[in-house]
Amino acid sequence: MHTSSITIPQCVQEIIAHLHAHHFQAFIIGGCVRDSLLGEKPKDWDITTDATPKQIQAIFAKSCKLITLGERYGTIGIVVNTPTTFCVEITTFRLESSYINSRHPSDVSYTTDLLQDLKRRDFTCNALAYNPYLLTLHYLDSSPNTLRNKARKLDINVYALYHRYMPYIRDDICDYVGGLTDIATRTLRCVGDANARFSEDALRILRALRFQAQLGFRIEPSTQAALFANASKLSQISAQRKQEEWSKILYAKHITNAIIGFGVVWAEVFKEFAKPLIILDSSPSARMLTILATLESINTNQSLHISSTPLESIHTDAALSLRLSLWFYALDSSLEQATSSLQALGYKSRIISLCQTLLSHATLPSPQSLESTRILARDIGLDSLALVCELIALIYGKHYAEPLQKHLATIHTQKLCYNLATLALNGNDLTAIADSIGIVLEGRTIGRLLRTLLDEVICSHLPNTKDTLCARAKELIQASLN
Repeated sequence: MHTSSITIPQCVQEIIAHLHAHHFQAFIIGGCVRDSLLGEKPKDWDITTDATPKQIQAIFAKSCKLITLGERYGTIGIVVNTPTTFCVEITTFRLESSYINSRHPSDVSYTTDLLQDLKRRDFTCNALAYNPYLLTLHYLDSSPNTLRNKARKLDINVYALYHRYMPYIRDDICDYVGGLTDIATRTLRCVGDANARFSEDALRILRALRFQAQLGFRIEPSTQAALFANASKLSQISAQRKQEEWSKILYAKHITNAIIGFGVVWAEVFKEFAKPLIILDSSPSARMLTILATLESINTNQSLHISSTPLESIHTDAALSLRLSLWFYALDSSLEQATSSLQALGYKSRIISLCQTLLSHATLPSPQSLESTRILARDIGLDSLALVCELIALIYGKHYAEPLQKHLATIHTQKLCYNLATLALNGNDLTAIADSIGIVLEGRTIGRLLRTLLDEVICSHLPNTKDTLCARAKELIQASLN
Protein backbone atom coordinates (compact mmCIF):
# COMPACT_ATOMS: atom_id res chain seq x y z
CA MET A 1 0.00 0.00 0.00
CA HIS A 2 1.74 3.14 -1.23
CA THR A 3 0.86 6.37 -2.98
CA SER A 4 2.55 5.07 -6.12
CA SER A 5 -0.75 3.27 -6.60
CA ILE A 6 -2.57 6.61 -6.79
CA THR A 7 -2.77 7.68 -10.41
CA ILE A 8 -4.72 10.89 -10.70
CA PRO A 9 -6.38 11.42 -14.10
CA GLN A 10 -4.94 14.29 -16.06
CA CYS A 11 -8.21 16.21 -15.98
CA VAL A 12 -8.30 16.00 -12.16
CA GLN A 13 -4.68 17.16 -11.96
CA GLU A 14 -5.60 20.14 -14.11
CA ILE A 15 -8.42 21.07 -11.73
CA ILE A 16 -5.97 20.95 -8.81
CA ALA A 17 -3.50 23.08 -10.78
CA HIS A 18 -6.21 25.68 -11.48
CA LEU A 19 -7.02 25.90 -7.79
CA HIS A 20 -3.31 26.26 -6.98
CA ALA A 21 -2.99 29.03 -9.56
CA HIS A 22 -5.63 30.95 -7.63
CA HIS A 23 -3.81 30.24 -4.33
CA PHE A 24 -6.27 27.67 -3.00
CA GLN A 25 -5.53 24.30 -1.42
CA ALA A 26 -6.76 21.18 -3.20
CA PHE A 27 -6.71 17.50 -2.26
CA ILE A 28 -8.29 14.40 -3.67
CA ILE A 29 -10.29 12.92 -0.84
CA GLY A 30 -12.35 9.98 0.29
CA GLY A 31 -13.15 6.88 -1.73
CA CYS A 32 -10.75 7.58 -4.59
CA VAL A 33 -7.79 7.66 -2.17
CA ARG A 34 -9.04 4.62 -0.25
CA ASP A 35 -9.72 2.53 -3.36
CA SER A 36 -6.40 3.46 -4.95
CA LEU A 37 -4.52 2.35 -1.84
CA LEU A 38 -6.45 -0.93 -1.91
CA GLY A 39 -5.45 -1.51 -5.52
CA GLU A 40 -8.96 -0.87 -6.83
CA LYS A 41 -9.90 1.48 -9.64
CA PRO A 42 -11.75 4.50 -8.18
CA LYS A 43 -15.32 4.88 -9.38
CA ASP A 44 -15.16 8.65 -9.06
CA TRP A 45 -12.78 11.43 -8.08
CA ASP A 46 -13.62 14.00 -5.40
CA ILE A 47 -11.64 17.09 -4.49
CA THR A 48 -11.75 19.13 -1.29
CA THR A 49 -10.51 22.71 -1.11
CA ASP A 50 -10.57 25.89 0.95
CA ALA A 51 -12.14 27.74 -1.98
CA THR A 52 -15.80 28.52 -1.33
CA PRO A 53 -18.51 27.41 -3.80
CA LYS A 54 -18.71 30.95 -5.20
CA GLN A 55 -14.95 31.07 -5.67
CA ILE A 56 -14.97 27.63 -7.35
CA GLN A 57 -17.62 28.83 -9.77
CA ALA A 58 -15.67 32.01 -10.50
CA ILE A 59 -12.57 29.97 -11.36
CA PHE A 60 -14.22 27.36 -13.60
CA ALA A 61 -17.43 28.92 -14.94
CA LYS A 62 -15.92 30.10 -18.22
CA SER A 63 -14.04 26.92 -19.07
CA CYS A 64 -16.22 24.10 -17.67
CA LYS A 65 -19.81 22.98 -17.37
CA LEU A 66 -20.76 23.22 -13.69
CA ILE A 67 -23.38 21.42 -11.62
CA THR A 68 -24.55 23.50 -8.66
CA LEU A 69 -27.21 21.24 -7.12
CA GLY A 70 -24.98 20.61 -4.08
CA GLU A 71 -23.96 24.24 -3.57
CA ARG A 72 -26.05 24.43 -0.39
CA TYR A 73 -23.74 21.86 1.18
CA GLY A 74 -20.56 23.31 -0.28
CA THR A 75 -20.25 21.12 -3.38
CA ILE A 76 -19.82 22.17 -7.01
CA GLY A 77 -19.60 19.55 -9.77
CA ILE A 78 -17.33 19.98 -12.79
CA VAL A 79 -18.33 17.97 -15.84
CA VAL A 80 -15.23 16.51 -17.46
CA ASN A 81 -15.26 15.34 -21.06
CA THR A 82 -12.57 12.70 -21.47
CA PRO A 83 -13.09 9.44 -23.36
CA THR A 84 -16.05 9.09 -20.97
CA THR A 85 -17.97 11.96 -19.41
CA PHE A 86 -17.98 12.13 -15.62
CA CYS A 87 -18.36 14.66 -12.85
CA VAL A 88 -15.61 15.71 -10.45
CA GLU A 89 -17.16 17.04 -7.24
CA ILE A 90 -15.30 19.84 -5.46
CA THR A 91 -16.35 20.45 -1.86
CA THR A 92 -15.23 23.27 0.40
CA PHE A 93 -13.58 22.40 3.74
CA ARG A 94 -16.40 22.28 6.28
CA LEU A 95 -16.66 22.53 10.04
CA GLU A 96 -18.68 20.25 12.31
CA SER A 97 -22.29 21.35 12.67
CA SER A 98 -25.53 20.03 14.13
CA TYR A 99 -27.69 17.72 12.00
CA ILE A 100 -31.44 17.58 11.44
CA ASN A 101 -33.53 14.48 10.64
CA SER A 102 -30.49 12.27 11.31
CA ARG A 103 -29.31 13.06 7.80
CA HIS A 104 -28.48 16.67 6.85
CA PRO A 105 -26.47 19.40 8.58
CA SER A 106 -28.65 22.25 9.86
CA ASP A 107 -26.12 24.74 8.52
CA VAL A 108 -22.83 24.66 6.67
CA SER A 109 -19.78 26.58 7.89
CA TYR A 110 -16.57 26.74 5.93
CA THR A 111 -12.97 26.70 7.10
CA THR A 112 -9.53 27.05 5.54
CA ASP A 113 -8.16 24.20 7.67
CA LEU A 114 -8.17 20.74 6.10
CA LEU A 115 -7.73 19.09 9.50
CA GLN A 116 -11.04 20.49 10.73
CA ASP A 117 -12.71 19.08 7.63
CA LEU A 118 -11.19 15.62 8.15
CA LYS A 119 -12.51 15.54 11.73
CA ARG A 120 -16.13 15.70 10.54
CA ARG A 121 -15.93 12.79 8.07
CA ASP A 122 -17.61 9.45 8.58
CA PHE A 123 -14.91 6.75 8.63
CA THR A 124 -11.15 6.96 8.99
CA CYS A 125 -10.56 5.14 5.69
CA ASN A 126 -12.48 7.96 3.96
CA ALA A 127 -10.65 10.78 5.76
CA LEU A 128 -7.38 10.58 3.82
CA ALA A 129 -6.31 13.56 1.72
CA TYR A 130 -3.74 13.28 -1.05
CA ASN A 131 -2.02 15.93 -3.12
CA PRO A 132 0.89 15.12 -5.46
CA TYR A 133 2.86 18.09 -4.01
CA LEU A 134 2.90 16.65 -0.49
CA LEU A 135 5.73 14.19 -1.10
CA THR A 136 8.05 16.96 -2.29
CA LEU A 137 6.94 19.24 0.51
CA HIS A 138 7.59 16.55 3.08
CA TYR A 139 11.21 16.17 2.01
CA LEU A 140 11.75 19.92 1.75
CA ASP A 141 10.35 20.44 5.22
CA SER A 142 12.44 17.66 6.78
CA SER A 143 15.67 18.75 5.06
CA PRO A 144 16.10 22.54 5.24
CA ASN A 145 19.34 22.47 3.25
CA THR A 146 17.50 20.85 0.39
CA LEU A 147 15.05 23.69 0.22
CA ARG A 148 17.53 26.02 -1.48
CA ASN A 149 18.45 23.41 -4.05
CA LYS A 150 14.87 22.53 -4.93
CA ALA A 151 13.12 25.85 -4.46
CA ARG A 152 13.14 26.49 -8.19
CA LYS A 153 11.26 23.24 -8.76
CA LEU A 154 8.43 24.15 -6.42
CA ASP A 155 6.07 27.08 -6.32
CA ILE A 156 6.68 28.76 -2.97
CA ASN A 157 3.00 29.71 -2.87
CA VAL A 158 2.09 26.04 -2.93
CA TYR A 159 4.53 25.41 -0.09
CA ALA A 160 2.80 28.13 1.91
CA LEU A 161 -0.55 26.45 1.33
CA TYR A 162 0.47 23.06 2.68
CA HIS A 163 3.38 23.34 5.09
CA ARG A 164 1.02 23.40 8.13
CA TYR A 165 0.05 19.77 7.42
CA MET A 166 3.58 18.37 7.46
CA PRO A 167 3.28 16.80 10.95
CA TYR A 168 0.43 14.65 9.64
CA ILE A 169 2.00 13.52 6.38
CA ARG A 170 2.40 9.77 6.41
CA ASP A 171 3.35 7.84 3.29
CA ASP A 172 2.76 11.05 1.32
CA ILE A 173 -0.85 11.36 2.54
CA CYS A 174 -2.34 13.74 5.08
CA ASP A 175 -3.61 11.28 7.66
CA TYR A 176 -4.98 13.12 10.67
CA VAL A 177 -7.24 10.35 12.05
CA GLY A 178 -5.32 7.09 11.57
CA GLY A 179 -6.95 6.02 8.32
CA LEU A 180 -3.81 4.43 6.85
CA THR A 181 -3.44 2.06 9.78
CA ASP A 182 -7.11 1.09 9.54
CA ILE A 183 -6.83 0.43 5.81
CA ALA A 184 -3.74 -1.70 6.40
CA THR A 185 -5.64 -3.80 8.98
CA ARG A 186 -8.92 -3.60 7.02
CA THR A 187 -10.71 -2.03 9.96
CA LEU A 188 -13.76 0.20 9.63
CA ARG A 189 -13.75 2.85 12.33
CA CYS A 190 -15.74 6.04 12.73
CA VAL A 191 -13.85 9.32 12.92
CA GLY A 192 -14.04 10.47 16.53
CA ASP A 193 -17.17 9.55 18.51
CA ALA A 194 -18.96 6.77 16.62
CA ASN A 195 -22.25 7.44 18.39
CA ALA A 196 -22.10 11.08 17.30
CA ARG A 197 -21.29 10.16 13.70
CA PHE A 198 -24.28 7.78 13.38
CA SER A 199 -26.57 10.11 15.28
CA GLU A 200 -25.67 12.96 12.89
CA ASP A 201 -26.39 10.91 9.78
CA ALA A 202 -28.08 7.53 10.18
CA LEU A 203 -27.36 6.64 6.56
CA ARG A 204 -23.78 6.05 7.73
CA ILE A 205 -25.10 2.87 9.38
CA LEU A 206 -25.88 1.36 5.99
CA ARG A 207 -22.72 2.83 4.50
CA ALA A 208 -20.72 1.06 7.21
CA LEU A 209 -22.31 -2.26 6.30
CA ARG A 210 -21.76 -1.55 2.60
CA PHE A 211 -18.07 -0.87 3.13
CA GLN A 212 -17.80 -4.06 5.16
CA ALA A 213 -19.51 -5.98 2.34
CA GLN A 214 -17.57 -4.36 -0.50
CA LEU A 215 -14.11 -4.04 1.04
CA GLY A 216 -14.10 -7.01 3.40
CA PHE A 217 -13.34 -4.69 6.32
CA ARG A 218 -14.14 -5.55 9.95
CA ILE A 219 -16.21 -3.03 11.89
CA GLU A 220 -14.33 -2.33 15.11
CA PRO A 221 -16.21 -2.90 18.43
CA SER A 222 -17.04 0.68 19.47
CA THR A 223 -18.23 1.54 15.95
CA GLN A 224 -20.36 -1.62 15.86
CA ALA A 225 -21.88 -0.89 19.27
CA ALA A 226 -22.85 2.63 18.13
CA LEU A 227 -24.23 1.22 14.90
CA PHE A 228 -26.64 -1.01 16.83
CA ALA A 229 -27.54 1.75 19.28
CA ASN A 230 -28.61 4.08 16.46
CA ALA A 231 -30.26 1.53 14.15
CA SER A 232 -33.77 2.80 14.89
CA LYS A 233 -32.83 6.16 13.35
CA LEU A 234 -32.90 4.50 9.92
CA SER A 235 -36.65 5.17 9.97
CA GLN A 236 -35.78 8.82 9.29
CA ILE A 237 -33.79 8.00 6.15
CA SER A 238 -35.59 8.22 2.81
CA ALA A 239 -36.57 5.04 1.01
CA GLN A 240 -34.48 6.09 -2.00
CA ARG A 241 -31.28 6.34 0.05
CA LYS A 242 -31.87 2.99 1.74
CA GLN A 243 -32.62 1.42 -1.63
CA GLU A 244 -29.38 2.75 -3.13
CA GLU A 245 -27.24 1.36 -0.31
CA TRP A 246 -29.01 -2.01 -0.32
CA SER A 247 -28.68 -2.39 -4.08
CA LYS A 248 -24.93 -1.77 -3.84
CA ILE A 249 -24.61 -4.34 -1.04
CA LEU A 250 -26.31 -6.95 -3.22
CA TYR A 251 -23.36 -6.66 -5.61
CA ALA A 252 -20.70 -6.96 -2.88
CA LYS A 253 -18.16 -9.77 -2.65
CA HIS A 254 -18.46 -10.07 1.15
CA ILE A 255 -22.21 -9.67 1.58
CA THR A 256 -22.43 -12.34 4.29
CA ASN A 257 -20.29 -10.18 6.59
CA ALA A 258 -22.85 -7.37 6.31
CA ILE A 259 -25.92 -9.55 6.93
CA ILE A 260 -25.19 -12.21 9.53
CA GLY A 261 -24.88 -10.56 12.92
CA PHE A 262 -26.64 -7.39 11.77
CA GLY A 263 -30.24 -8.61 11.66
CA VAL A 264 -31.36 -5.88 14.05
CA VAL A 265 -30.24 -3.29 11.47
CA TRP A 266 -31.85 -4.99 8.50
CA ALA A 267 -35.07 -5.37 10.48
CA GLU A 268 -35.27 -1.57 10.29
CA VAL A 269 -34.97 -1.69 6.50
CA PHE A 270 -37.18 -4.70 5.76
CA LYS A 271 -39.98 -4.18 8.27
CA GLU A 272 -42.02 -7.11 6.91
CA PHE A 273 -39.23 -9.49 7.90
CA ALA A 274 -38.22 -8.05 11.28
CA LYS A 275 -38.60 -11.31 13.22
CA PRO A 276 -36.70 -13.66 10.87
CA LEU A 277 -33.99 -11.03 10.35
CA ILE A 278 -33.37 -10.60 14.06
CA ILE A 279 -33.12 -14.40 14.38
CA LEU A 280 -30.27 -14.23 11.83
CA ASP A 281 -27.97 -13.00 14.57
CA SER A 282 -28.27 -16.22 16.56
CA SER A 283 -29.35 -18.96 14.18
CA PRO A 284 -29.24 -18.14 10.45
CA SER A 285 -31.08 -20.66 8.30
CA ALA A 286 -29.23 -23.00 5.98
CA ARG A 287 -31.16 -21.45 3.09
CA MET A 288 -30.00 -17.94 4.02
CA LEU A 289 -26.36 -19.01 4.34
CA THR A 290 -26.51 -20.86 1.02
CA ILE A 291 -28.06 -17.92 -0.84
CA LEU A 292 -25.58 -15.44 0.64
CA ALA A 293 -22.74 -17.73 -0.46
CA THR A 294 -24.34 -17.85 -3.92
CA LEU A 295 -24.51 -14.07 -4.10
CA GLU A 296 -20.86 -13.81 -3.12
CA SER A 297 -20.00 -16.35 -5.80
CA ILE A 298 -21.78 -14.52 -8.63
CA ASN A 299 -20.43 -11.16 -7.41
CA THR A 300 -16.88 -12.52 -7.34
CA ASN A 301 -17.05 -14.58 -10.53
CA GLN A 302 -19.10 -12.65 -13.07
CA SER A 303 -18.69 -15.44 -15.64
CA LEU A 304 -20.86 -17.76 -13.53
CA HIS A 305 -23.99 -18.27 -15.61
CA ILE A 306 -26.02 -20.90 -17.38
CA SER A 307 -27.54 -18.92 -20.25
CA SER A 308 -25.62 -17.40 -23.14
CA THR A 309 -25.48 -14.00 -21.42
CA PRO A 310 -23.16 -13.58 -18.39
CA LEU A 311 -24.40 -12.06 -15.16
CA GLU A 312 -23.02 -8.56 -15.68
CA SER A 313 -21.64 -6.62 -12.77
CA ILE A 314 -23.42 -3.51 -14.02
CA HIS A 315 -26.70 -2.62 -12.36
CA THR A 316 -29.08 -3.67 -15.13
CA ASP A 317 -32.69 -4.21 -14.16
CA ALA A 318 -32.36 -7.93 -14.85
CA ALA A 319 -29.17 -8.41 -12.81
CA LEU A 320 -30.52 -6.42 -9.86
CA SER A 321 -33.89 -8.20 -9.96
CA LEU A 322 -32.13 -11.56 -9.91
CA ARG A 323 -30.21 -10.60 -6.77
CA LEU A 324 -33.28 -9.16 -5.08
CA SER A 325 -35.22 -12.33 -5.84
CA LEU A 326 -32.47 -14.48 -4.34
CA TRP A 327 -32.65 -12.35 -1.19
CA PHE A 328 -36.41 -12.75 -0.83
CA TYR A 329 -36.15 -16.46 -1.58
CA ALA A 330 -33.60 -16.71 1.26
CA LEU A 331 -36.15 -15.04 3.55
CA ASP A 332 -38.80 -17.57 2.46
CA SER A 333 -40.88 -14.58 1.46
CA SER A 334 -44.37 -14.68 0.04
CA LEU A 335 -44.96 -12.80 -3.20
CA GLU A 336 -47.07 -10.26 -1.30
CA GLN A 337 -44.36 -9.65 1.30
CA ALA A 338 -41.67 -9.20 -1.32
CA THR A 339 -43.84 -6.81 -3.33
CA SER A 340 -44.67 -4.75 -0.25
CA SER A 341 -41.00 -4.56 0.73
CA LEU A 342 -39.87 -3.51 -2.74
CA GLN A 343 -42.55 -0.84 -2.88
CA ALA A 344 -41.60 0.45 0.58
CA LEU A 345 -38.00 0.89 -0.62
CA GLY A 346 -39.18 2.75 -3.70
CA TYR A 347 -37.98 0.34 -6.38
CA LYS A 348 -39.33 1.18 -9.82
CA SER A 349 -42.21 -0.80 -11.28
CA ARG A 350 -39.97 -2.61 -13.80
CA ILE A 351 -37.84 -4.07 -11.00
CA ILE A 352 -40.89 -5.05 -8.95
CA SER A 353 -42.51 -6.72 -11.95
CA LEU A 354 -39.36 -8.72 -12.74
CA CYS A 355 -39.04 -9.85 -9.12
CA GLN A 356 -42.68 -10.92 -9.07
CA THR A 357 -42.12 -12.98 -12.21
CA LEU A 358 -38.95 -14.57 -10.84
CA LEU A 359 -40.35 -15.39 -7.42
CA SER A 360 -43.59 -16.79 -8.80
CA HIS A 361 -41.56 -19.19 -10.97
CA ALA A 362 -38.79 -20.00 -8.48
CA THR A 363 -40.26 -23.47 -7.90
CA LEU A 364 -40.69 -24.23 -11.59
CA PRO A 365 -40.60 -28.03 -12.02
CA SER A 366 -37.92 -29.61 -14.13
CA PRO A 367 -37.68 -30.95 -16.73
CA GLN A 368 -39.96 -28.77 -18.85
CA SER A 369 -41.10 -29.92 -22.27
CA LEU A 370 -40.36 -27.79 -25.32
CA GLU A 371 -44.08 -27.09 -25.64
CA SER A 372 -44.46 -25.93 -22.03
CA THR A 373 -41.32 -23.81 -22.40
CA ARG A 374 -42.83 -22.05 -25.41
CA ILE A 375 -46.05 -21.49 -23.44
CA LEU A 376 -44.07 -19.95 -20.59
CA ALA A 377 -42.18 -17.79 -23.06
CA ARG A 378 -45.52 -16.68 -24.46
CA ASP A 379 -46.83 -15.79 -21.01
CA ILE A 380 -43.84 -14.04 -19.42
CA GLY A 381 -41.52 -13.30 -22.34
CA LEU A 382 -38.41 -15.10 -23.52
CA ASP A 383 -35.97 -12.76 -21.73
CA SER A 384 -37.84 -13.14 -18.44
CA LEU A 385 -37.90 -16.91 -18.85
CA ALA A 386 -34.14 -16.90 -19.44
CA LEU A 387 -33.79 -14.99 -16.16
CA VAL A 388 -36.00 -17.56 -14.42
CA CYS A 389 -33.61 -20.20 -15.77
CA GLU A 390 -30.72 -18.30 -14.15
CA LEU A 391 -32.59 -18.12 -10.85
CA ILE A 392 -33.43 -21.81 -10.59
CA ALA A 393 -29.88 -22.71 -11.65
CA LEU A 394 -28.54 -20.58 -8.78
CA ILE A 395 -31.03 -22.02 -6.28
CA TYR A 396 -31.07 -25.70 -7.24
CA GLY A 397 -27.94 -26.13 -9.34
CA LYS A 398 -27.13 -25.96 -13.04
CA HIS A 399 -28.18 -29.56 -13.62
CA TYR A 400 -31.74 -28.71 -12.56
CA ALA A 401 -32.01 -25.86 -15.05
CA GLU A 402 -30.28 -27.57 -17.99
CA PRO A 403 -33.47 -29.01 -19.61
CA LEU A 404 -35.08 -25.58 -19.60
CA GLN A 405 -31.89 -24.01 -20.92
CA LYS A 406 -31.76 -26.52 -23.79
CA HIS A 407 -35.33 -25.67 -24.78
CA LEU A 408 -34.53 -21.96 -24.66
CA ALA A 409 -31.55 -22.58 -26.91
CA THR A 410 -33.76 -24.55 -29.31
CA ILE A 411 -36.26 -21.68 -29.50
CA HIS A 412 -33.40 -19.31 -30.32
CA THR A 413 -31.53 -21.44 -32.84
CA GLN A 414 -34.58 -22.77 -34.66
CA LYS A 415 -36.39 -19.43 -34.43
CA LEU A 416 -39.50 -21.15 -33.10
CA CYS A 417 -42.68 -19.15 -32.70
CA TYR A 418 -43.62 -18.41 -29.10
CA ASN A 419 -45.47 -15.07 -29.19
CA LEU A 420 -47.54 -12.89 -31.50
CA ALA A 421 -44.44 -11.02 -32.66
CA THR A 422 -42.93 -14.27 -34.00
CA LEU A 423 -46.20 -15.48 -35.58
CA ALA A 424 -46.00 -15.48 -39.40
CA LEU A 425 -49.37 -13.73 -39.61
CA ASN A 426 -50.56 -10.40 -38.23
CA GLY A 427 -53.73 -8.40 -37.79
CA ASN A 428 -53.49 -6.81 -41.23
CA ASP A 429 -53.39 -10.25 -42.79
CA LEU A 430 -56.56 -11.25 -40.93
CA THR A 431 -58.29 -8.05 -42.04
CA ALA A 432 -57.37 -8.79 -45.66
CA ILE A 433 -58.69 -12.37 -45.39
CA ALA A 434 -61.95 -11.12 -43.89
CA ASP A 435 -62.29 -8.49 -46.64
CA SER A 436 -61.88 -11.19 -49.29
CA ILE A 437 -64.99 -12.95 -48.01
CA GLY A 438 -66.94 -9.78 -47.35
CA ILE A 439 -66.57 -9.61 -43.55
CA VAL A 440 -65.45 -6.80 -41.24
CA LEU A 441 -63.61 -7.98 -38.13
CA GLU A 442 -63.59 -6.04 -34.87
CA GLY A 443 -60.32 -5.44 -33.09
CA ARG A 444 -61.25 -7.83 -30.27
CA THR A 445 -62.04 -10.56 -32.78
CA ILE A 446 -58.71 -10.07 -34.53
CA GLY A 447 -56.89 -10.36 -31.21
CA ARG A 448 -58.77 -13.52 -30.29
CA LEU A 449 -58.03 -15.11 -33.68
CA LEU A 450 -54.34 -14.29 -33.42
CA ARG A 451 -54.15 -15.86 -29.96
CA THR A 452 -55.92 -18.96 -31.21
CA LEU A 453 -53.52 -19.32 -34.11
CA LEU A 454 -50.55 -18.84 -31.77
CA ASP A 455 -51.82 -21.55 -29.41
CA GLU A 456 -52.28 -23.94 -32.33
CA VAL A 457 -48.74 -23.25 -33.55
CA ILE A 458 -47.34 -23.90 -30.08
CA CYS A 459 -49.56 -26.75 -28.90
CA SER A 460 -50.98 -28.40 -32.01
CA HIS A 461 -47.83 -28.13 -34.11
CA LEU A 462 -49.52 -26.05 -36.80
CA PRO A 463 -46.69 -24.94 -39.13
CA ASN A 464 -45.78 -21.30 -38.62
CA THR A 465 -45.93 -20.37 -42.29
CA LYS A 466 -48.04 -17.61 -43.75
CA ASP A 467 -49.87 -19.78 -46.25
CA THR A 468 -50.80 -22.37 -43.64
CA LEU A 469 -51.88 -19.74 -41.13
CA CYS A 470 -53.92 -17.85 -43.74
CA ALA A 471 -55.76 -21.03 -44.67
CA ARG A 472 -56.41 -21.86 -41.02
CA ALA A 473 -57.50 -18.30 -40.27
CA LYS A 474 -60.03 -18.45 -43.12
CA GLU A 475 -61.44 -21.66 -41.66
CA LEU A 476 -61.79 -20.08 -38.22
CA ILE A 477 -63.45 -16.95 -39.62
CA GLN A 478 -65.93 -18.95 -41.68
CA ALA A 479 -66.65 -21.26 -38.74
CA SER A 480 -67.48 -18.22 -36.60
CA LEU A 481 -70.22 -17.27 -39.07
CA ASN A 482 -72.06 -20.57 -38.69
